[in-house]
Amino acid sequence: MPRQPPPGRAGASRTPNGPKQQSLFTYFGPRTTPGAAPATPTPNDGPTSSQLTLPSSSQPNAPPTPTPAAPRSRGPTGPQTLSPALPASSPGLSGVPSSPLAARSSIRVPPPVEEPAATPTRLPRAASSRLKRKVILSDDEDDHDDAADPSFAPEKMDVDPDSDDDPLLAMDADFDDDLLASIPIADVVPPPPPKRPRLESATPTPTRSRLPTTARTPAGSGSTTPHNPFSAATTPRSSKAATPRTSATTTPQSSRAGSPLLRTSDERKRDRAEKFQETNKATYEWLKDVRDADGRRPGEPDYDPATLFVPESAWRKFSEFERQFWTVKSKYFDAVLFFKKGKFYELYERDADLAHREFDLKISDNGRGAMRMAGVPEATFDEWALKFVAQGHKVARVDQMESAAAKAMRDRATPAKKDKVIKRELTAVLTAGTLVEALGDHATYCMALAEVKVTETDEMRIAVALVDTSTAAMYVAAFTEDAARARLETLLMQVQPREVVVDKGHLSLATKKLVQALCPTAAWNAIAFPYGDVQALHPFQFPDDKPLPPVLARAVQNDDGVVLQAVGGLAMYLQRLKLDAPLTAAAAQGIHEYDLANQARTLVLDGATLANLHVLDGDRPLLSVLDRCTTPMGRRMLRTWVCHPLRGVAAIRTRQRAIAALIDTDVSFKGVPDLDRLVGRVRMGCCKVKDFVTLLNGMQRAVDAVETLGELQLDAGRVQQLVAECPLDVVRDRLAFFGAAFDSALAVRSGTIEPRAGVNADLDAAAATVQVVHDALAAHLMMVRQRHGIKQAVFKDGGSKDRNQIEVPAGTKVPPNWKKTSGTKAVDRYHSPEVVKLNQQLAEAEEVKAEVVRGATAQMYAQFAESDEVWRALSATVTELDVLAGLARAARDNEYTCFPEVVDSDDGTAAIDVRDLRHPSFGPDTGFIPNDVTLGGADETPRAMILTGPNMGGKSTIQRSLGLAIILAQLGSPIPATSCRLSPYDAVYTRIGARDNLVLGMSTLMVELHEASRILRNATPRSLVLMDELGRGTSTFDGHAIALATLHDLALHARSGVVFATHYHGLTAELPAKLVQNAHMACVEDPQTKEVTFLYKLVPGACPRSHGMNVARMAGVPEAVVEHAETVAAEFEAKHGEAMEVGKDEIGLAELAAVAALFARDQAPDLETVKMVQRGLAA
Repeated sequence: MPRQPPPGRAGASRTPNGPKQQSLFTYFGPRTTPGAAPATPTPNDGPTSSQLTLPSSSQPNAPPTPTPAAPRSRGPTGPQTLSPALPASSPGLSGVPSSPLAARSSIRVPPPVEEPAATPTRLPRAASSRLKRKVILSDDEDDHDDAADPSFAPEKMDVDPDSDDDPLLAMDADFDDDLLASIPIADVVPPPPPKRPRLESATPTPTRSRLPTTARTPAGSGSTTPHNPFSAATTPRSSKAATPRTSATTTPQSSRAGSPLLRTSDERKRDRAEKFQETNKATYEWLKDVRDADGRRPGEPDYDPATLFVPESAWRKFSEFERQFWTVKSKYFDAVLFFKKGKFYELYERDADLAHREFDLKISDNGRGAMRMAGVPEATFDEWALKFVAQGHKVARVDQMESAAAKAMRDRATPAKKDKVIKRELTAVLTAGTLVEALGDHATYCMALAEVKVTETDEMRIAVALVDTSTAAMYVAAFTEDAARARLETLLMQVQPREVVVDKGHLSLATKKLVQALCPTAAWNAIAFPYGDVQALHPFQFPDDKPLPPVLARAVQNDDGVVLQAVGGLAMYLQRLKLDAPLTAAAAQGIHEYDLANQARTLVLDGATLANLHVLDGDRPLLSVLDRCTTPMGRRMLRTWVCHPLRGVAAIRTRQRAIAALIDTDVSFKGVPDLDRLVGRVRMGCCKVKDFVTLLNGMQRAVDAVETLGELQLDAGRVQQLVAECPLDVVRDRLAFFGAAFDSALAVRSGTIEPRAGVNADLDAAAATVQVVHDALAAHLMMVRQRHGIKQAVFKDGGSKDRNQIEVPAGTKVPPNWKKTSGTKAVDRYHSPEVVKLNQQLAEAEEVKAEVVRGATAQMYAQFAESDEVWRALSATVTELDVLAGLARAARDNEYTCFPEVVDSDDGTAAIDVRDLRHPSFGPDTGFIPNDVTLGGADETPRAMILTGPNMGGKSTIQRSLGLAIILAQLGSPIPATSCRLSPYDAVYTRIGARDNLVLGMSTLMVELHEASRILRNATPRSLVLMDELGRGTSTFDGHAIALATLHDLALHARSGVVFATHYHGLTAELPAKLVQNAHMACVEDPQTKEVTFLYKLVPGACPRSHGMNVARMAGVPEAVVEHAETVAAEFEAKHGEAMEVGKDEIGLAELAAVAALFARDQAPDLETVKMVQRGLAA
C-alpha cells in the first residue's frame, strides 16, 4: 500500500513558540475555507484575481500565459497531490521570518485547518541554492532522496531578474506571497528526466501516457490514482506494480515536442536563446536608427556622438535595471560602459558586441533582461579598461553605491521609497589622457586648444591648457603664430599630449592638420567651449579671498578671451569625465604658465631642433642615452631638463660640480615609487589602499636614501643644499603617526584602512557590535552541541550567501525547523532560525562597520593631505637628486670624460672650441672618428663655417654631434671630448634634411624656406644655426642664390654661430674669410678605380667635388648609367662654369643684403618674388 507520511512530520514542523508549522508544499492546493469543500478548477479555468501566473517560458518581457490549475484528489490511504496555486489564506505563515513586505501585506492569516498529512513533493538537488532560499521555507528529513535533474534551468525561477536584493539578508523579503502563490509548480520544479525507452524489445508495448488526466477519483474510493502535475498517470511511491513500457519506435514524437518539461537541457537552452534573440530584437529595434539627443543622425551636421536618443516607447518597456543602464548610456554613448553587477562589470548591447568583436569576450545566451551581455570580474577591471583605452575607446565605469545589506537596511528605514535595484552611479570616465593607473613614467597630458584669428593680420592667437590628471599639474600657454605654427609645433614636440580637446567648429584646418600629424595617436575630442570670460573659470572654485593665478589674472586683465576659453574648455571636459578632483587640486596648488622657450634662463630648442637632432625620439635619441634615473618622477624631470638646458654660467657650473661629485658614488633611489602621482591621488581622494601603503613605505626608503647621501659629505654645494632643505625630521614624524594608526599588512589584504583600536571611537563601537554577533553565533553553536547532542556540529561558510551553515554528519537528526542549505555524501548543512536572524544581524553590523571604515579611510587621506607641502618638498628633493645621480651614471657608462670650461663672453656672443668630439649617442668602441670644431672665440675665429665634402662623408653627423654636445654641456653634464671651452648659447636652430609637409600643403622648398625664415627672424649673436643643403629643392642657380643670401645675413647681420653644409661649392669663395671659415670632410679617391674612401675627418679648406658618382656606384647604380652621368657632368661644368664665375663677380654685398632682407622680414617671402630678385641679380 502507499507509504504513509510519519505523523507530525509530513508537511509540518513545530516552532518553539507555537503549534505545528505547515510546510510550504502543503500550501500548494485549492483555496479553501474552514468547513467548506475544496473547489475543483477545470482546465478551462483561468487564474483568479488573486493569482499572477508567470509565463511558462524563460523569455523576458513575455506576456503572462494562464496556467490551468491541476485537480487535487484525496483518498484515505493515497498520498496527497499538489495544485500549482498557493492559497492566499494558507495557515502557518507566522513561522516565516518577518519582512517589511510581509508586514505591509493586507492578508490576515486565519487559524490553521486540520488536514490529513501529505507527502511533500521534492525540489531536485540540481536546483541552485538561490532557488532553494527563495522557495523552500522548510525541508523534510529525507531531502537526500531527491532526484537531481541536470537539465534544470534555475533562471526560469527568476521572478524579477533585474532585482539586486540578496535573499540571504531577508529570506522572505525577496518575493511577494501573492506572487509566490501564483507560481505554477510546473514552472518552479521540472520533473525528473524520463527514463530512456528500452530498445531491445521488438514488440511494441503500451507506453505510459504523458497527457494530463482530467478524471477525478471520487473521495473515499478504495483504489485511487493520484494526480501528479508532472505526469498525469503515476503510481504511489511505494507501489511495486509494473509499469507498461514501449519501444522507441512507437513513442509519439508529438508528446516530447509538445511539452517543454520533457525536452533535454540542450534543447531548453537553445529554446531560451532563440526566444531571447526574438525579445532582444523586438525590444531594441530602435537602436538600428541611431540618433543623438537632438535627433541628428551620424554624418549630419553637428551630430553629437556622445549622446543617444531613446524613444519614449522604449523607456516604457524598460525594466528598472534597464532604465538605470540607459539613463547613463544615453549621455555617454561614445564610451564603453562597464556596469557593476555583483562581483562583475557587465557590458550590454553594442558594448557587448564590441567586447566580443575586439577581445573575444563571450556574449551570454540569455543576456540581462532583454539586453545582450558580456562581462569581466571586478578584480580585472583595470586590466580591461587599459585594453579598451589602448584601442582608442573611452571607458565609463558605473559602480554600486551600496551593498545588498545596505539596500535592505535602507528599504526598512524608508519603506515608502523602496527600490527594486541597488543604487548605482557613474564614477569615472577613463580616456587616453586621464587613465593614470597603468601609464608609463613620463607625464601624460590632456590638452585643450583654442585659437582666434588676429583681425589686422593673417596670424592666429593660440592658447593651450594642459593638465596631468595623475598629479593635478596644470599649465597654460598662449602665443601668436604665423602659417608655419612653429611655436605650436615646439610645444607639441615637448609635451606629446595623449588627448586633445578642441573647440568644436572653431579650429582652423592648418592647426588641426598639424596637431594630428605631430600627435597621430592622441585621442581627439571636439566640444563646445565656454565663452571667453571670467565665468569660464567657475569650475575651479577659486576662493574669493585669494587672487587668481598670475597667468589667469593677466588673461582677465588683458581681456585675452582665447586663454579663458582654453582653460574653461578643459575644465568643462574634465567635469564631464567626473574628474572634478584635479580641478580643485589644481586651484589649490596653482596653475602655472608653460614657457616654451624660457629665454631668460634656458637654452631654446624648438620642435624642428628636437626632431632633427633626435633629442627625444628617433634613432638612439639623446634622452634614452642619458636616462639612468631610478624613479618615475626623476625620468619626467630629466625630460624637462633635456628640453630646457641651462643658459647661465653659474647655474651650469653648480650642476657640473654636483654631477662630478656623484660620479664616484653609487647613489640610488631604487624602490622609491612615483611620489608625485601617489601624493596627487591621495590629495584627490582616489588612491587605492595598497598604493597608499606603497607610498608610505616608499617615503621611508626615500628618507633613508637622502640621509645616507647626506652622510657622505660630498664636495658639492647643490647636493648638500638639497639634503639640508629637505624636512626629514617632519617626514619621519608624520610617517610614524601613520604607521601607528593602522596595520598596513591588514590594509593591503583587506583593501581598507581600519584604524587600530582606540584611534577611532565610531569604528571601535561598530567592531564591538560585530563581535557581539559573532559571540552569539558561537553560543548558539555550543547550544546545538549540548542541547541537541550533535557534538560534531561546526560552522561552515559556503560563500557570501551561505554563511555560518551548521554542518553535521549526513543523516543526523536535526530539529524540524532547520532549513537545509547544502550537503554532500558525508555531511549535511543547515540554517537554524536563530542562525538566519544572526546572519542578518551580522550582515547589517558588518555593513555599518564597513561604512565607518570607508569614512576612516577618507579621514586618513585628509590627514595625509594636510602635510601636502612636506610631501612635495621630499618629492622635489628626491627627484632632483635622482636626476643628478642618473646623469652621473650616464657619464660613467658612456665614458663622457670632459666637463666643459664654461665662461662668459666679452663681446656678447657665444663660442665653442671642442677637441676630439664624438657623437654622444655612440660609445668609444663603435669606431667613431672624433673631430675638432671651433666657432668664434678669443682668437677671432669666424663664427660661421661653410662645410663641404662628399656625399655620405659625415657632414650631417658633425652638425648633430656639435648640437648635442652643446645641449649636454649646458645640462651640466660632461661631454664625449678631450677638452672644451664654451660660452653658453641661447638657442640651437636647425634646418636639416629634405622633406615636404603634406599636412600644411608645403613642398620641399617651401618647408626649407619657412624654416630658414624662422631662423633668420629669431637668431641672435648667441644662437647656433645648423643648416644642411638649403636651396636644393629648386633649380641649381635659384638654390645657390637663396643659400648665399641666407648665409650672408646670418654671418654679417645676426652674427650667429653657423655650420652651413652645402654642395654649392661656389659659396666657399663668395664671402670674406673674416666672416666665414671653410672646412670639409676629407676623403681619398683612387684615380684608377675611382673608388672613394671616406675619412670622416673635418679638415680646413673647401672640397672641390662632391663625389656623387662614387656614391652612385656604392648604391649599385648600373655602371653604364654612372659613366653616362659623368660625361654629362663634365659637359655641364665646361659649359656653365665660366658663366657662374662671371656671375659670382657681379654679385655684390649690397645685392646680397637686399635678398637677405627679404628673408629677414616678419613674413616669409613669396617664392616668385625671390626668383624675380635672383633673376635680376643674375642679369
